Amino acid sequence: MDDSKISQLIDITIGEILKTKSETNSEFEKFRIALSNIFRLLTDQRSSTLVKLQGQPKDLISYIIQMTNNLQESINSAHDGYLSNLTKARNLLE
Repeated sequence: MDDSKISQLIDITIGEILKTKSETNSEFEKFRIALSNIFRLLTDQRSSTLVKLQGQPKDLISYIIQMTNNLQESINSAHDGYLSNLTKARNLLE
């Protein structure tokens, strides 16, 4: 494979990673909204589900949302690492 084909392949890969990162962020936002709506139902005083579990709704909500944020940061960090490495590889070919 010549240098131009390698560079082209790296550019395509970078584009795919950027697209995946954007799609992942969009999906996490939808997930956060869904969680918020679910937890709103759980915090309804008339709901017996959480009472049966002897849980505190606010603590559960905070925990799940923080866990989701941490997961997103982890995925974004990985994507950023991939992009950085591919960009360095492409620059070495130029």
